[in-house]
Amino acid sequence: MKKKIFLALFTLVIMLGLCLVAGAEDATEWTISEDGKTLIVGNEAYELYEGYLYPTDMFYPTEAFIYENRLDYIYYLKQNSDYDGIMVLSSSSYSGPSFESIYVNSEGEEYLDRFVSKYFSLYKLRYGDLVANAPASWISSINSGELVHLDVRDLQYLDIFEVLGYDRSGTFAHKIGAVYANEDGYYYVNYDKLPNNYFDASGNFSYRQGTVRAYKLNTTQASDMTEYLGNMQSLERIYENEDSFDGLGRGLSVVYFVIITAIFGFIIPLAPVVIGTYRIATGKSRNPKRWYLLFIGCALWVITFTCILLTLIF
Repeated sequence: MKKKIFLALFTLVIMLGLCLVAGAEDATEWTISEDGKTLIVGNEAYELYEGYLYPTDMFYPTEAFIYENRLDYIYYLKQNSDYDGIMVLSSSSYSGPSFESIYVNSEGEEYLDRFVSKYFSLYKLRYGDLVANAPASWISSINSGELVHLDVRDLQYLDIFEVLGYDRSGTFAHKIGAVYANEDGYYYVNYDKLPNNYFDASGNFSYRQGTVRAYKLNTTQASDMTEYLGNMQSLERIYENEDSFDGLGRGLSVVYFVIITAIFGFIIPLAPVVIGTYRIATGKSRNPKRWYLLFIGCALWVITFTCILLTLIF
């Protein structure tokens, strides 16, 4: 009966310890250099991106991956789920300003350099949390046609479909312009062709006053626009893919594992050894052979735990 109890306890402790360590291993380790210029994610190094992005350029992949929070401040390390050459470290705090830093490998730097120079590889239409792909040829075609002048104060009350240009990896998006819809049709305003006075301090198109030039989409372009809008997909679950262990962090898991291993792997087996040695030495044991067998069992117990620890370490 005692052997069965010991065996059950032994199995339970091993499973608990391994689950804690295995769960903690699911999270990828990442850290930042003291000067903030280098980001280490696992075994990969990324350098701080020095290129200039417009204030309205945004991290907006189809699906994002968020690494586990590692620092005391509220940090979020994010990447495009389909591409790991660009990493975005953002922070937010109720007591201080928020910021965002971009880290890249050599390929990611090349992609962003072309993106900053407005060489876009992908185009999408965005309406709130809905997006749809649009071909480059169509984006180019709506930059010409019937030219009209619209009051900007009227535009803000229309349905607005932003035209986004992406880098090659589909990670960062630039707001090229917007298609405005009213009862008369669709009108395209190219923000990149407008002077600075059309934008507010944050870089967003201003609807305060004045008129703006817009191209009215022809019948074919409007028909294509309707088709693209019918293919829009929701991005409401964009940040649900998280690299985190739902429970203990890695550091705390390791501490618990060490404590449990020390108690059940070494301290508890020593108790019968001490008691048995005392009883044999004082002549109080009627059957020393049983204690010798228990000593052997305890030794095997300790050896087994030691082998498990060495396996986990190496």
